[in-house]
Amino acid sequence: MNTKTGVPEQAATEIVMPDWNQVAAHYDNKGKDDLNYLSAVDKRIVHHHSGVFDRVDHLLNREYREEDLLQLLGASEDRLTHLGAAALGISDGKGFDCGCGRGGSSLILARDYGHSMLGITISRTQLDYARIMAENLNLQDKVSFEQLNIYHADLSGLEGQFDFIWACESTEYMPDYITLFTQWHKLLKRGGKALIFAITCRKSQLDKIENELRLIDEIYETKIGSFDAYLQAAISTGFEIDDLTGLEEKIIPYYKLRLKSVHKRGSEEALLKGLENGYFKYSLFLLRKV
Repeated sequence: MNTKTGVPEQAATEIVMPDWNQVAAHYDNKGKDDLNYLSAVDKRIVHHHSGVFDRVDHLLNREYREEDLLQLLGASEDRLTHLGAAALGISDGKGFDCGCGRGGSSLILARDYGHSMLGITISRTQLDYARIMAENLNLQDKVSFEQLNIYHADLSGLEGQFDFIWACESTEYMPDYITLFTQWHKLLKRGGKALIFAITCRKSQLDKIENELRLIDEIYETKIGSFDAYLQAAISTGFEIDDLTGLEEKIIPYYKLRLKSVHKRGSEEALLKGLENGYFKYSLFLLRKV
């Protein structure tokens, strides 16, 4: 918040939004040779996010067959979803998966926790995959998916219907946090929660990470924002912060292991530099509508 003007910091600076067509094309073009698909443990529930590890020194010093390494990565990606579900502390709720990708988190939240999920994505390929997997896993009564852009969609018929919002490494494509959180606030019931997993940068350290940040944004078509911007936007749109957990130590091993894969994306070293030196943060934000 700018104390002189009373305007949230994000509103006082120009927000550069992604090219939605390029973002959609980025994910539409991902095939079955992509690391995200190959690392899926059962080749059905596919994620587009990081994984978490505990006590992994013995894992980092080993050599792996590619198939075994991909399974190790995939299991860690599943664990991130379970970590988020535990943080939410909600059972049999109604959730809105904002940027659902190929439906990975929604499918786990429905299958393992009994939640009813509505997931949205701007990618037609992701949408088709998520819908097929919901049928294959007999979850079509618990999960539905739509091709929508949260900034442009008319969600008036859904206001006040959801117990929680889920956004796992999707807000990196949604840098207008004030508009985004305002939409979420409308969708949530009173007392509803919003859980975010996000890679953010530290504004004070941008000069030290400028090249790496540009590389990551170019590879993934993202617009990674600052940690402070998330907090300021959440508060200014009427959320309280229930939990804020830094997960850098749990995420770093994931990218170290990805460096061993022949399917690595080229972003791993840049992410590791930022995470290990504190220029990037990887945070779990748990917000509550009051």
